[in-house]
Amino acid sequence: MVAGDGRVSDVKVGKTSDTGSVAQLSHDVGVKMVGEAYPLRTAMSVPVSGPGDLQIVSANTAAAPAATDAAPFDKSKSVSQLIQDGSIRRSEAPSPTPEVAKPGAQAGVTVTYADAAANDPTKVPDFIIKKDGTIEATGDFEALQRKNVVVQVERAPGDTSDPNAAQKNSIDKVVSYAYERLGADPTVAQTGLKLNDEFGLISENLVKKLATNGDPGVEPSIADSRRDFSPESQRAMSNMSRMTPGSSGSMSRGDVERQFPPRDVPTLPGETDKVQDTKNAVAGMFNPDKAAPYETVRVRNNNYEVGRYGMNYPVMRDYFYDLGGFNLDEMDEDGFIAMLSKLDKNGKLPKSFMKFKKKDGSFDKEAVGKFLKFAKGMKEGHKEGQPEGVTAADVKANLPKEMQEEMAMAMVEKYNKAGGDSAGKTALAFHLGKGPDQFTQTDLSDKGNQEYMRAADRLAQLSGARHGMGENDRLDYKVSLDGTSMDAKIVNRAFSHANRVGTQGWCAREFQIAWANIAPELVGSGDGVQMTRAFQRSDKFQQVDWQTAQEAMRGGKAVAVTRTWDPSVGNTATGGHVATLAMQNGRVMEASDHVTQFSKNNGRYQPNKDKFFVYTG
Repeated sequence: MVAGDGRVSDVKVGKTSDTGSVAQLSHDVGVKMVGEAYPLRTAMSVPVSGPGDLQIVSANTAAAPAATDAAPFDKSKSVSQLIQDGSIRRSEAPSPTPEVAKPGAQAGVTVTYADAAANDPTKVPDFIIKKDGTIEATGDFEALQRKNVVVQVERAPGDTSDPNAAQKNSIDKVVSYAYERLGADPTVAQTGLKLNDEFGLISENLVKKLATNGDPGVEPSIADSRRDFSPESQRAMSNMSRMTPGSSGSMSRGDVERQFPPRDVPTLPGETDKVQDTKNAVAGMFNPDKAAPYETVRVRNNNYEVGRYGMNYPVMRDYFYDLGGFNLDEMDEDGFIAMLSKLDKNGKLPKSFMKFKKKDGSFDKEAVGKFLKFAKGMKEGHKEGQPEGVTAADVKANLPKEMQEEMAMAMVEKYNKAGGDSAGKTALAFHLGKGPDQFTQTDLSDKGNQEYMRAADRLAQLSGARHGMGENDRLDYKVSLDGTSMDAKIVNRAFSHANRVGTQGWCAREFQIAWANIAPELVGSGDGVQMTRAFQRSDKFQQVDWQTAQEAMRGGKAVAVTRTWDPSVGNTATGGHVATLAMQNGRVMEASDHVTQFSKNNGRYQPNKDKFFVYTG
């Protein structure tokens, strides 16, 4: 079973080649490092909504990595000396201006993308990591008395994948070097260093060592806006940040799937795509252990969060109250069995709860007792200096993966309803242990929570985009200039499908096949004329005029058209035509059961009777 999916088959879209993961490097370090309040990591995400957000673009071509020396720099040498001995190249880019640090100001290292920092005067580079891993310096940051060292990393426009192996090696070398040189200053050693890893470009091992003073038993210190989130969730938040405003790119199915933890349980009865995508967002933001996601146990604020979805005790308690109207806080073995018996009698016992039954059909008091002991451990939480109250083995035995999926489905449905179908609010509800209808203004205005919700929304929409992807397909995207959203494109799927079919007379059928995973409510709608009513009923389409349709196409939106036969051609009440429209090289093209240029004044159809529908998701 693939990551984040409960399905077996998919519909193809285009071609792709998968990208592999790269090794992560770490170096010895030794001064306190404090994480900064910025998005951190790699990712591919595809939120769907605002107009003109996502367009069909060509795939990026990665630069071939150069052979790079893996050995760390000689940290006893200055930048000028490293340039002289050939370890670093002198950049032709202008040198940063000298800097006079304010008394008590915290020094720091910022790692960012070159294109994202191009117009930011506060991020003029001290070091540039080229696409092939070559390291360039614009000047000697110590000679310039700069206490905020900026490392810019080059990438192909819109590339969201991890830096290649040579770049990763170079990033870690430069960061480790700058860290140690800055840390040699007694003032810096006293106040600590800020680590501003905007897009998660530093290897996780090095981040851990820098942030914890080399002590693997201590969690990294993080910025205030992210202080309530685990390092794993921070990483997921950062994964979404690489979709910088105005960027575009192309993702393989493997790129998409790596954003979600593996799912071993098939789609549940009644589990809609919307629910599955939100579940994937919740799981992706919790970011459980990839090797055994369903057995993950984490402690946050002395509370346990377990399984694929980071289930905490308040969410569990909420689930059981909704299930049977019973308070898990007050439940003993007899009360729990009474609840199960009532559910069983009414035909409402969840399938996964059969684990509590014996072969003779009676409920197993011993199994119930073990579960309640597990629930008590979840409620009491972690206690310093005492053995863990909840272990991976406890989760596996008492909250098996099938039960986790059923519980997550029920709570996602509830929280989606309370939060207006916002995956972001639902994910935050799992994190906070309370429904969106219980959020305070403080919850909603918190910067960390806002970032968490934005990232979850993007993950949910990315999950939705992958439903129609085959093993060798790619997802092409373009992010809106304001960076608020993206629109997963159906256009390439419709056109590639129409090119494969290459027939005439089957426009409605082939249109429906191409759109089946995105708008299943259109399937079986009938002929072109009947599909007009299907579009009008669907909440995923907005009917617009021709001018608005053209503007939407220029912005990369998917547009559908339905047309009525001219009386000289056929019955005006039946038949007709339906197609997907897209702007390509300044021309409006259409895809149905074949691809051709769209003609607004085609004599086969009644003039001024065309109806245009913009896909809004």
